[in-house]
Amino acid sequence: MALALNPMEDRDAGRERFSRLLAVAGALYTLIALIVAGVAALGLLGLFGQPVDPAAVEPALMLGLPWSLAVGAAAGQAPTVILALACAAMAANGALLAIAARLVRVSARG
Repeated sequence: MALALNPMEDRDAGRERFSRLLAVAGALYTLIALIVAGVAALGLLGLFGQPVDPAAVEPALMLGLPWSLAVGAAAGQAPTVILALACAAMAANGALLAIAARLVRVSARG
């Protein structure tokens, strides 16, 4: 039904749809990144009586790719430093998705 309402030949409609797709992907990525960062903090720091698990930061590092590849050089650092670098990598990916959605939306309107 939605495809019938939006003309496929219109380039601006395609860009607007792509902008919405990037905005939704950014929102979902941010939500997942917040959950993964919270779980990594719980596991890595042993909060709320949980046993300390050094591998708890691995999912956060995977979500932060390609920026988290630089964290490999800091592998000898404290767990809080690795967690902070993984969170910074995830934040960079989320910011890139938000910027891309805004740029596509501006080019569709302008």
